Amino acid sequence: MHNLLKRQLKRCFGESYSIPEEFKRFIDAVNDAYKESDIDREMLERSLELSSEELLEANSEMRAIFKAMPDLLFRLDNQGIILDYKAGFTTDFLIQPGELLGKRIQDIPVKHVGDQFRDAIRQVRKKRSVVSIEYSLALQKQEKFFEARLMPLSENEIVVIIRNITKRKQTEEELRKSEEKLRAIIQGSPIPQFVIDKDHTVIYWNRALEECTKMKVQDMVGTKNHWKAFYNEERPCLTDLLVDEDIEMIPTWYSGRYNASKLIEGAYEAVDFFPTLGKQGTWLYFTATAIRDTRGNIIGALETLEDVTESVTSKESLIQAEKKYRGIFENAVMGIFQSTHDGRYFSVNPAGAIMYGYDSPEEMIRLITDTSRQIYVHPGDRARLLNLLEIHGSVEGFEVEHYRKDGSKIWVSMNARLIRDKSGITKSHYEVISENITSRKHLEAQLLQSRKMEAIGTLAGGIAHDFNNILTALIGYGNLLRGRMGKDDPLRVYVEHILHSSEKAANLTQSLLAFSRKQVIELKPYKIHTIIKEIKKLLERLLTEDIELEVRFSDKNTTVMADVTQMDQVLMNLVTNARDAMPNGGTLIIEVCEVELDNAFIAEHGYGQSGAHALISVSDTGIGMDESTRKRIFDPFFTTKEIGKGTGLGLSTVYGIIKQHNGYIDVESQPGMGTVFRIYLPTVKAMREEATRIPPAMKGGVETILLAEDDPMVRNLAKEILTMTGYSVIEAFDGEDAIRRFKEKKDVIALMILDVVMPKKNGREVYEEIRKVKPDIKVIFTSGYTGDVVLDKGIRDDIVDFITKPLLPDDLLRKIRTVLDK
Repeated sequence: MHNLLKRQLKRCFGESYSIPEEFKRFIDAVNDAYKESDIDREMLERSLELSSEELLEANSEMRAIFKAMPDLLFRLDNQGIILDYKAGFTTDFLIQPGELLGKRIQDIPVKHVGDQFRDAIRQVRKKRSVVSIEYSLALQKQEKFFEARLMPLSENEIVVIIRNITKRKQTEEELRKSEEKLRAIIQGSPIPQFVIDKDHTVIYWNRALEECTKMKVQDMVGTKNHWKAFYNEERPCLTDLLVDEDIEMIPTWYSGRYNASKLIEGAYEAVDFFPTLGKQGTWLYFTATAIRDTRGNIIGALETLEDVTESVTSKESLIQAEKKYRGIFENAVMGIFQSTHDGRYFSVNPAGAIMYGYDSPEEMIRLITDTSRQIYVHPGDRARLLNLLEIHGSVEGFEVEHYRKDGSKIWVSMNARLIRDKSGITKSHYEVISENITSRKHLEAQLLQSRKMEAIGTLAGGIAHDFNNILTALIGYGNLLRGRMGKDDPLRVYVEHILHSSEKAANLTQSLLAFSRKQVIELKPYKIHTIIKEIKKLLERLLTEDIELEVRFSDKNTTVMADVTQMDQVLMNLVTNARDAMPNGGTLIIEVCEVELDNAFIAEHGYGQSGAHALISVSDTGIGMDESTRKRIFDPFFTTKEIGKGTGLGLSTVYGIIKQHNGYIDVESQPGMGTVFRIYLPTVKAMREEATRIPPAMKGGVETILLAEDDPMVRNLAKEILTMTGYSVIEAFDGEDAIRRFKEKKDVIALMILDVVMPKKNGREVYEEIRKVKPDIKVIFTSGYTGDVVLDKGIRDDIVDFITKPLLPDDLLRKIRTVLDK
C-alpha cells in the first residue's frame, strides 16, 4: 500500500485501523491513483532537472502525452485558477475548450462539487500531498460519477486529473447487490453454512448453522472463533486448511474420513463425530471449497454442513448386522449357499464346503459349474425345486439326494427361497440352507423296517395264540393216538403224517414269533466256541459234498448270553442259504472272534452299543446278490427261491432271534463275489456254562394238579395226558374258577398249570392270590401268546417255570416232573 495512503488511513482511523468491507474497493482505487501520481511526479521532477532546451523538448513530449491521455487534466495556481486545460478524447464532461481558462475550477461544477474542490485545493496547499475526491453529475439525463486527483506540481501550481468512474461505480453497485443477494441466500439457506476470508475471519454465519451449533451470528461474524462451534480445543477446520492451501494436513486432522469432492474441483468433503453437538453427539458431513477472485487467488472459503447422525447410525447398524450375519454365515453348522438361476454357486459357507467334501468354499464355487449335473443325483429334483420356488417363493424341508466331491451320496434337507430384484419380476438368485440328514434317513429306514417287523409281529402274535391251541390239540391227540397203536398198525402211517405236518406248522409258528422277536427264549451263559462246536456236525450234514466247511476260532473263547436252541436255528438257516447260493460248490467259512465296537463303528454302521462283542462271520463264495436284494434280505416272506422251495421266513427268523439276543446282524454281498453275514453278540463275564442239553426222561406221577385253561380243547387234551400218566387233575376254566377250586382242595394240590391269559383273572394274578394261601405252591405257566404279552402279565421264565404252546405231551410231562422233583 502507498505510504501516503497509509498515513491518511492512520490519521482517519487511528494506528490499529481495520478497513470496513464496504471501503476496500475504494481504498484499492485510491492506492492505484497514488501509484499513478508517483509516476507523474517523477516525470515532473525529471523535467525540472533538464536544461531549457531539454525542458522545452520535455514539455512538448509531456504535452503530447497529456493530449494522448483520455482523462481531463488541469493545471491550476494555488487559488484554483485554471492555467492550462486538456480535455482528452472524452466528451463525458460537456465542456468546450477555451471556456475554462482563467476561471476557478471550484466555480465550474455545481455548488456541492465546488465545495469539495475548494477543500481539496486547501489540503493540497497545506499538506503538499495528493488529494482525491469523488462526485456525481447529472449529464445527458444520467447520473455519472467522477474521480478527481489533485496533486502539487510546484510551489504555486496544482495538477488536477479527472476520470470518469461511472462504470466502476456501476460495477461496485452490482457487486454490492450481488453480495447482498449472496448474503441473503446464505442466511436463508436451510443448510448450515459459514464463510471465512483470507485471514480466517468469519464473514458469514447463517441461521441454520446458528441453530445447529447454538453459536449466535453476532458472536461469530468478525471473529476467528469458528472452531469453538465444533471442538473443545483450538484446531483448524476444513475451511482453514483450504484458505492456507495446506492440503497435506487434511489427512492429519481427518484421517480415514475425508476425500476430494467429485463434483467441485479443489473442494474436499469429510465426516466426523462431534460429541458437543446434540444430546448424544452429532455426526456431520461437511464440504469445504475455496473462494477465488477473478485472477484465481484464494480470498476465502465456504463450508456447508449436514447432520447425518441417523444415516451413520443406520450404516453402523447395517455394518454390525453384516458382521453378525457374516459370523453366523461363517460359523453355521449347516451349509448356506447362494446360486444363480443357471446353477452356479457364488457364495458358500465353510460348513457347506465341508458337507460336500471340498477343501474350501472357493474350491466349491470354482469347480461347480452346473449343480443339476454335479450336485443332484437326479437332475429332475432341481427342476422340481425351482418349479416350487417359482410358485411359492420359498420351500422348506425339501429332501433330496446329492453327490459329494468324491462321488459318494448324501441326503440333505433344504430350506430355499427365490430372491427377486427390486421390481419383483426378474429372478435374481437363490438362497439355500442345507442340512445333512444322511444319518437320519438311515435311521428312518431302520425305523420303517422296525415298524414293518413290529406290524407283522403283532399279526403273528394274534395268530399264535389260537393257532397254538389248535396245534396243541392236533399234536397232543396225535401222540396219544400213536401211543395206543401198534407198530404194525397200517393206520399208524397216517398218524405219523398228521404229526409231521403239525410239527411243521408248529415250527412255522415259532419262526413267526422268532422273526417278530416275541418268542419267549431262555438266555443262559455259553462259551461261543462251544455253541459252534456242538452244531458243527449238524451243519456239515446240511452241505453237499462239493462245499468245503471251514471253522476258525480265535484264541479267546468269549462268553455270551444265548438260547442255544435258537442260536442253532440261526446257524442252520445261514448255512442252508449259503449252500443254496453255491450250486456249483465252493467254500463256507464260519469264523469266531471278539471285537470292540467303538463310536466310529457305530457312526459308520448306524447301530450298536460300545463295548466288547463276539463276532460270528458266515461267508460263502456263492453267487452273491445285488443291492436291491440285499436291502430286502431280512424282510418276512421275501425269498429269491422258486415257488414251493422257500417260505421267506428263514432270514427274517434269524434277524428276530439275534435282536432277541440284544445283538446285531448285517450282510455284505455283491453279485459274483459271495456273501458275508456278521453277527455281533454282547459278551458277559465268564459264568458257569450249561453242562448238557440232554433232556431228562419222560415219566408220570401220582400227584394232584390244578389245570387252569380257558380253551376247552387244550384243557381236555392236557387232562387226558396227565390222567394217562397217573396224575389226578382238577380243572378250572378261568382265573376266578382256578382260585375257587384251589381253595377247595388246597391241601391235596401239589402243582398248578396256569394259562397266562385267561378271562376274569390272568395266570399271574391267580398265582399271587393263591400264594397268600399256600406260599410254597409250585406252578407252571403256559401260553400261546407272544413274549411281550407274557411279560406284560408279569411272567418271566428266568423267575418262574414256563412252557410255550403248542404243548407236546413229552415236553409237558418232562416239565411237570422237573418242577415237582425240585
